[in-house]
Amino acid sequence: MAPSEPTREQHKRDLAVEALRASGRVRLAARGYSMLPSLWPGDVLTIHASTLAQLVPADLVLYQRDGSFFVHRVVRQTQIDGQVRLITRGDSMPHRDQPVSAQEVLGKVTAVERDGQLLEKLPACTPLARAIGLALAWGRFRGVILRFRQHRRRADLDVVSHSAVSLQSLFQFALESFRNCATESFTNRIRKGASSVAPPEPVKTRL
Repeated sequence: MAPSEPTREQHKRDLAVEALRASGRVRLAARGYSMLPSLWPGDVLTIHASTLAQLVPADLVLYQRDGSFFVHRVVRQTQIDGQVRLITRGDSMPHRDQPVSAQEVLGKVTAVERDGQLLEKLPACTPLARAIGLALAWGRFRGVILRFRQHRRRADLDVVSHSAVSLQSLFQFALESFRNCATESFTNRIRKGASSVAPPEPVKTRL
């Protein structure tokens, strides 16, 4: 009988942990959306083994919890019941994670490879990037951006360089797409004969 998908994934994670402990280094592919726009699905991350004490705010930490890997950004260290813990958060997540213990920490990201090219530096969570990340937490908004990125990649352009100019361009495109979606929705409701329709409120982003 072939192993189930969860079993295969757990086996891969176990092998990654063994490789990290044996050689002090491992490469993993990013999945999920909790670190947008700093990390995108498909980015290849180089992880070096690290202890909790070696991590500082803004580091990207790999930790394991409930059989899953997480790569989130360190916010700060704290003490809980006499034990040092990490406070972490995904760049596109509105809330912080549950405190991370020393036993859960596996390592930290030291390099990011995107579309076959090594980024010159690790992506930082600037106020603009944080605002974009929070906006991308909304599924429909995220879908627009992912389609935009896919289109630009097909055109062999550098979409996701983390310069202020490219982030501003991405943000402006996303906001315009959101306005179009909101306007279209509002217009459709009027056409359907809604007796009382309030115009959509502007998006408010808390940094």
